[in-house]
Amino acid sequence: MSQSEEEYEPVPRPVVTVAILAIIVSVFVAMTAVAHGTMSSFPNEITDLFGAKINGRILFNRHIDQWWRIVTPIFIHGGLIHLCVNCYSLYILGRQIEPFYGSRRYFIIFMVSGICGALSSLMFSSAPSVGASGAIFGLVGAGIVFPLRFKSLIPADARRQIVRQLVQVAAINLAIGFGLKGIVDNAAHVGGLIGGGCAALFLLPDALDTREDRHRADAGVTAVCYVFALLIVATAGCQTLWALSPWWRVSIPAEYKLAGKAGQFQMEWLNKRTKTTIEITDTRHNPNLQQVALLLLFQANRDASNNHQRLKDGARVFQLRTPQGLVSDIALVAVYDRVVMIQAATTEAQFDVMDKQFRAVLNSFKIVHQPPPDLHSIPLVIKQPPGGVSKERK
Repeated sequence: MSQSEEEYEPVPRPVVTVAILAIIVSVFVAMTAVAHGTMSSFPNEITDLFGAKINGRILFNRHIDQWWRIVTPIFIHGGLIHLCVNCYSLYILGRQIEPFYGSRRYFIIFMVSGICGALSSLMFSSAPSVGASGAIFGLVGAGIVFPLRFKSLIPADARRQIVRQLVQVAAINLAIGFGLKGIVDNAAHVGGLIGGGCAALFLLPDALDTREDRHRADAGVTAVCYVFALLIVATAGCQTLWALSPWWRVSIPAEYKLAGKAGQFQMEWLNKRTKTTIEITDTRHNPNLQQVALLLLFQANRDASNNHQRLKDGARVFQLRTPQGLVSDIALVAVYDRVVMIQAATTEAQFDVMDKQFRAVLNSFKIVHQPPPDLHSIPLVIKQPPGGVSKERK
């Protein structure tokens, strides 16, 4: 075996880049499934549901609310072309930068860049934003910093060429972003570029770290990687809980037990002893129920009789009786862009007790956070045979 063969070391595989790409593609597949197979361009309801950067959700009433949306947008894309462009760019840059900086330091640069991009977008752009482009610009920033930081390792001509090419790539993409204002989030690009460059200033590439006590630095880098990995898991969990759990909170009497229906749009409780039910429904989930709610509100506005009450918070309370002998208290609460129906039903004999409990439940009703988007309003394209007419179901 020759000396050159003995000294040859294969280039490490970009495992972190591949892992990030796998996460991004998996999220895209999930978004496609929720969007009924649509992948060319997702509606805002889908990107919102998966964690897009939306200023009003991150900062709600001047308080930090959904903080995790500074991380989740890194792994979300708005459509197939957006996904392909960013994945290709990430793969090309990742397979060059990751082997040199090392997988752990590369992961730190990627995450710092993505978060800086999201924070920059939060501060300087009011439009919703998704995509890994901020983190990708951060990799470009790290590539620019290296030849400037380690000038003695790279010949002057090669150094100038590397910097010139990367600066041109960044400048061209930023120029395109300014030209497509309202479509491309240049605030995230600039923030990611600066964030990645700053991170590269403090991270010594694995290929150049020959210090005898490097194990201490490696332990710190490993710890930061664990923190970022846990952050990804935590933010994904927070977004999932937000998307699937009720966006309101209410106090239910102890004798009532959850009765089957439980979700972000509808919950029902039952008192088995008195056969009394309490149900809370986000009417946007049920178009027929929404029409009933709106009709009741319309009639209440026109009716001067006393068959309903108007509470201080604007809620309308109705009492209905059925031929089967059931009595219902119904409260309609207008919240954001929807109407919430709070309903209690029982027999005539139990009405007085039920009415008191209903009032207590209504008074305890509170908004926890802004409601998630209504996916039932997303058009579903039904494929027809050749020559047929396509229809949309809402």
